[in-house]
Parts: sequence; C-alpha cells; structure tokens
Amino acid sequence: KGVKDSRTREKLIKNHLDDLFENEKKERLERERHLNKQAISALDELYKAEKISIDTGFGSTLKQILVETKDERILAIEDSALPDLWKKFVDDVKEKIRREKAEAERKRRRELKEARDSFYKWLKKQLREGHLSLDKPFAPEKKSDKDEGKDTGKEITEADSLIGDIKDEELYKRLNALDEKAPKEEYDYIVKKLDLEVEDCRQTIKKMLKKAKLTLKADSQFDDILIKLGEFFKQNPDEAKGIRRSVSALRDKKPRSKSRDRDKKDRKEELQNGNILQDLIEEHTVAIVKAGFTECVRDAKKRLKKKKKNFEDLLFDTIYKSEHVGMPWELAKAKISKEEEFLALPDEEVRIEVFKGYMKKLKVKKEQKKLVAVGTGKEADAVMSDEEEDGEIKSEDEEKGDNTKRKREIESGDKTSISSKKVKS
Repeated sequence: KGVKDSRTREKLIKNHLDDLFENEKKERLERERHLNKQAISALDELYKAEKISIDTGFGSTLKQILVETKDERILAIEDSALPDLWKKFVDDVKEKIRREKAEAERKRRRELKEARDSFYKWLKKQLREGHLSLDKPFAPEKKSDKDEGKDTGKEITEADSLIGDIKDEELYKRLNALDEKAPKEEYDYIVKKLDLEVEDCRQTIKKMLKKAKLTLKADSQFDDILIKLGEFFKQNPDEAKGIRRSVSALRDKKPRSKSRDRDKKDRKEELQNGNILQDLIEEHTVAIVKAGFTECVRDAKKRLKKKKKNFEDLLFDTIYKSEHVGMPWELAKAKISKEEEFLALPDEEVRIEVFKGYMKKLKVKKEQKKLVAVGTGKEADAVMSDEEEDGEIKSEDEEKGDNTKRKREIESGDKTSISSKKVKS
C-alpha cells in the first residue's frame, strides 16, 4: 500500500514471486542431489559387495534387485529417475577404473624405468670390469634341428649362461618380475656398446703391435704382450704419437666428465712419457682391452690357418708322387724354401707341423693305390702316373691340372677316383 504507483507495485510483486520460485527450485535440486548422492552411495555398497554388476543394463531384473534391498536411500528415488541414476553410477565407476589403471600403469612404468636404469648400470660395470664374462650367452639355449627333430649342437645350460651368474641378484630379480624381456634387452644394448669399445681396442692394439714389430701367435698371453708393448713405447715415446691421436679420437666419441678432461700440457707430457697403454686402459678397462687383445689373437689364428692352407697347397703341387712318401723335411725344404707360401709362415716349427700332416695324407694315398691295384688283379707298380701315360711328358698347364686333381683325391680319399685312371697294358 505504501507504493502508490501500480506498475512499480506489480514489478515488485513479480520479482518477489520469481525469488520464491528460484529458491524453491534450488531447494528441490539440492534435495535431489542429496538423494541421488545417498542412492549412489547405496549402489556403490551393493557393487562392492558384488550384488550388482556394472555390465548389467538397467531393466526389470536390476530394478527388482534394487527393490528387494529395501534400502531407503534407493527407494527414495522416483522410478522414472532410476535409469538415469544407474547410468551415472556406471559411468562414474568406469571412469574410476580407468583412472586407477592409468595410475597403476604410470607407477609400473616408473618402477620399470628405475629397475632398468639400476640393472643397466650394475651389469655394464660388471661386464666392463671383467667380473662377468662377455663370452657367455645370456640365457640357456637348446640347439636343435627343427627339420629332423634332433640336437645339432651342445645344449647351453643355465650354469653355462650369464643368467646362472646373476639370477640371485636383487636387481635382476626385480627387473625380471616387472618385465621378463627387459633383462635380455638391457644386456643386448650393453653388449652392442661394449662391442664398439672392444673393436676400438682391437684396432689400437693392432697399430701398437705394428709399431713395436710384434707378431701375435695362437698362444700369445695378454700380460706378456702388455709388458713388451709397455717397454717398447717407454723406450720409444715418439712412436706413440700417431696411436695416441687414435686414442684421443676414441675418447671424443663418448661424453666425458670434467674430471677426465686434460689440458694440452698434460697430453703432451703423456706422449713424451709414452704412457699410451695406461691411457687406453683408463679410457676403457683392463677387461675391455683384454677382450680387444683376444680379438687380435683370433685374427692371428685365422691368418695363420690361411697361411697353413696355402703352404699345404704348395706341397700338393710339388711333392705328390708315391716315391715322395717318407721324404725328409730338409730335402723337401730345399725344393720349396724360396716359395712365397713357405716364407709366409712364421717359423720352422709351423712348417714342419704342416709338412708332417701332409705326409700322412700322402702315405694314406699310396696305401689306397696298392689296395686298388690288388683289387683289379694288377701289381702295385703297374699303376702308372699321368705323366708317364703314352710315353709323353705333359706340359706345365697339364701338370698343374693333374696336381689339382691329385689334391682333390688326397683330400677326399676317394678310391674310385684312383681306379678310374688308365692302366698301361
């Protein structure tokens, strides 16, 4: 009544009614949220008790289960609102499961990364320092012929593998429990890196041996060669200059800590003192340098094997007749001492070794000739050489072909190839 203007009065009344409606709406929504929250809490309890499943669609069966619970928190929800409430509950549970799985996976990855890093650092150190062998296979292995279903090689047991040495280590067990493939992957990566270091050492040692004019033998020992190289470079420090540059280049291929950096003055003093061996060992480790040396010895064995084969080929071409059986070494030596294959072998002992082996083959060849001759009813001396056939002396090319044929016969021991020769009637 205090407001005389009717328009103003109507406006105030309208605003008041709007406020009342809005407050009532807020109260209703708040009540619904409260009821829904309580109902969802009840559903969660049923879900955790495994009385309901989120994989079940909302239907008469689920509705009957909810009614039978006689939970006032659920019964307070209108039937028309239950489907939407159930859908919200299922979405919330699925989202919670997704977040838990994602968090568990992130945690697993963090643990796996930490386990990988720890195992990598430990294993690399053990291998570089020689506490574990680089020559051992990582895991047990059974070599089998898949086509015939039988073994074709020695079975590698756990005791013969690296796993046999590290299976009780906590770092290995922890990583293996998180990912069974991870230890092998880390090992392969380490070996790949260390192989590069071993190759660097091999190349450097070859240069050092060449400078010192030392020749490796199959039985050469690492410590003995190390002493000889050390003495040589100590007496001849200038010889280390070219090799020292190679070692510096190796160091520059990998990151260095500041504590390992040296100024030019220090490097110059090292060159003058011929301290190349110590520098190589500091750059890698004794075990890695020794592995490089082992590779050099293997190379030497391969070269020696090839030289022996070439020397045996020379014997095939020059000493092949039956009457040559039992020939003294000195007499054979006089015939071939100027040949390249003879001079290529390192010493007399190796030459004699190959010669004796060849003589045994030649003796077997002669005995096979006698057996073939007896089997055909001919006298042993009736078996003529190719050079005597038709009373002619063959040319050098023909003789070379015959020598090659004889070489094949002696190596294979094929009796039929001998009996196929023509016998002069």
